[in-house]
Amino acid sequence: DPQAADNLQFVKRALEELKPPPDQQDQQDQQDQQDQQDDQDQQDQQDQQNQQDQQDQQDQQDQQDQQEQQDQQDQQDRQDQQDQQDQQDQQDQQEQQEQQEQQEQQEQQEQQDQQDQQDQKQTPTSSETNPKEGEQPSAPLTAQMTPEQAMQLLESQKDEARPLIFRPAKPPTSSVFKDW
Repeated sequence: DPQAADNLQFVKRALEELKPPPDQQDQQDQQDQQDQQDDQDQQDQQDQQNQQDQQDQQDQQDQQDQQEQQDQQDQQDRQDQQDQQDQQDQQDQQEQQEQQEQQEQQEQQEQQDQQDQQDQKQTPTSSETNPKEGEQPSAPLTAQMTPEQAMQLLESQKDEARPLIFRPAKPPTSSVFKDW
């Protein structure tokens, strides 16, 4: 039947039009592959960016830690320096106090020496202490200490005894020493 043949031809043409040509199928496959590759590249680029961000954060954290350590070290150095200064000040004060005590001891010693000299001037001479002929000798003017009194005196002076350290008031002005 001629009409059936036309219908068959019409259906074949319609199917061929609906079916993409072989070149178009290859292009579609290539396009899909390209899209997948682009997606993969974009994902890789995103992963790289994330890794870089993590590395930057780690570097920043390391830098902060290092700065904190440096600050702690600086603070410790300042504290050590302050402690040294305090110790030096305390030592200076102690030396100054020792010098004052030595000076006071020297003054007391000088006063004692002056007192002893005055006492010696006031003690009677030998002609005054010797009795004249026919007179009874009087009791001795010097007193005798008992051994207990002597020990007690020595013990009391033992606590007060301190060495006197001599320090010149001024250092020598000339560094050249001539021994003729």
